[in-house]
Amino acid sequence: MSAGRPPTLDTSLDRDIGLDSLGRIELLARLERDFKLVLPEHAFASAETPRDLLRMVRAAGGARAAVEAIEVGEIGLGDVESPPAGAQTLVDVLDWHVKAHPTRPHVRLYQPAGDDEIVTYARLKQGAEAIAAGIQNQGLQSGDPVAIMLPTSREYFFSFYGILLAGGVPVPLYPPARPTQIEDHLRRHATILNNCRAVTLITVPEARPFARLLKSHVESLRYVVTPEELALTSSALRRPVIGAGDTAFLQYTSGST
Repeated sequence: MSAGRPPTLDTSLDRDIGLDSLGRIELLARLERDFKLVLPEHAFASAETPRDLLRMVRAAGGARAAVEAIEVGEIGLGDVESPPAGAQTLVDVLDWHVKAHPTRPHVRLYQPAGDDEIVTYARLKQGAEAIAAGIQNQGLQSGDPVAIMLPTSREYFFSFYGILLAGGVPVPLYPPARPTQIEDHLRRHATILNNCRAVTLITVPEARPFARLLKSHVESLRYVVTPEELALTSSALRRPVIGAGDTAFLQYTSGST
């Protein structure tokens, strides 16, 4: 906010207050906790001003609303004979899991509608290898940074491990809160992409129209692609040698984890 101009109900959460995606999550979590309510799923993406948030709080019933109980079923992981003592890298750990218990869940992606998705270790490796082959097909060299700007999804995990399998270094970037923010979001993240010298950005389809703009701001950037585009390659994966001392990933913001 400019000096002398206090915020109002119509102040922009992004432009005037500078509330980023992580800040939005924290704000919404505090509103739900303090007012004892559950805000709609679209609140994170659609609220642009404090007035929007006030309207959503009122619609949700304010302090009189009870917090909805969410039942999450248990996942049976089974027994493990011994830890992967010989593993030196994250890729080694994945290989061990796939060999020891390929159908064991690696991650459960919660969906409010109840149709949760479970990604097993075998499925993780399969998806990651498809991404890795696609990245290598673009000429990735060992140690090249590859940025990921995706929402939490199986494609995110496939991309992260795919970069590792290809010999690259993942650079997670937090995605924009709303699709309408993509252009501004990419402009602001150009600083990070320049700093790490990223050669590829794996992102959502909505960001593809801004590829030329982003490349004009990031000299090292050669490709702006989606996970689906990378997985279409028919090339065979070449497993590079990865050592325990190699960089696992570059973290620039707390929200990127």
